[in-house]
Amino acid sequence: MAKRYTQSAIAERAGLSQATVSRVLAGQAGRHRIAHRSVLTVIEAARELGYPAAALDRLLADQGSRCVALLLDSQCLIGHSRDWFGPSTGGAIDTLRRSDVHVLLCSDYHRFTTLGLDQGLSRRVDGVLAFGSMGGSGWSQVDLESQSRPVVFMHRTVTPSRNPVVRVDFTDAIAALVQHLARSGRTRVFYIAPQARRLAGVPQPFNEADERGALLRAACHAHGLAFDQSIIAEQELGGLAELRAIRDYYRQQLQRLRSRTSRADAIIAYNDTLAHAVLLDGHERGRDAPRDYALIGIDDHHNDFIEPALSSIRQPLAELGSESGRILLELITDSTAADRHRGREHCLPATFIARATS
Repeated sequence: MAKRYTQSAIAERAGLSQATVSRVLAGQAGRHRIAHRSVLTVIEAARELGYPAAALDRLLADQGSRCVALLLDSQCLIGHSRDWFGPSTGGAIDTLRRSDVHVLLCSDYHRFTTLGLDQGLSRRVDGVLAFGSMGGSGWSQVDLESQSRPVVFMHRTVTPSRNPVVRVDFTDAIAALVQHLARSGRTRVFYIAPQARRLAGVPQPFNEADERGALLRAACHAHGLAFDQSIIAEQELGGLAELRAIRDYYRQQLQRLRSRTSRADAIIAYNDTLAHAVLLDGHERGRDAPRDYALIGIDDHHNDFIEPALSSIRQPLAELGSESGRILLELITDSTAADRHRGREHCLPATFIARATS
């Protein structure tokens, strides 16, 4: 008697192609990025047609928990920090959910480092998506580097990682920004950044403010522009502070820099909130952008209420999260992906947007 569970019969019962059925039954659904719903449909159809139960149970077990952990500090999604972490986290979650993967949001990393990550997460997750040096929680990268599960870092890491890292690259955007200033006749560039928050007993994270400063200095040198920079005092308000409080704090700190900002005909701020503070501080002294100086922020978050419209560098935050989620899915479902991504940095370019202030 002919078998009822031929691949063509299963494909007809499932309403899918025979190629899809063949790949699912061969355990290659992940490699070919076959949706989880389709895998379950094939298994159900095969079971109804009498396919060996033990083989189907193994296929189900290989599907894993269909859940990943997203690790971040509890301050990342409230206050000032949510402007950065909200879009990137949302991009990652949307990508994972489209593949029928549930996301376990772990917003208190210190609890997991205290319990031990394996005990904290138990066996409920197939992989881990973690923010690198951002968030200020100072969690131990070592704990994640030793994981047997796939791990993807979003943003920078404290030290080079053997796991894939997805980050924003500012090189081209800063080159375009400085070229724009040079063509506009600006000659004296001043860069302002807040001092990074330091945590006792925690390895200091990669300093993105320093990287941006180095890129600006090199680009200004290439165009023959004078370059100066300053770090304002450490912010004491913490991640829960709202935008207005942080902006007002920056304005207080800018008062000691007035003699230096007055000599510049182009000011670049580490973020848009600081740029807004520069704009207000200058207005108090009768210096307005773009008449007296060009002003550029970074992040492109708050242009709906800053007047005149602020020139800024836009970070592809949703794309950062989406790419991180895509790579994690690939690592979970494709056994050959680990070699392709081991120790690799995936860089997404930022974009300079010229508006009224420059």
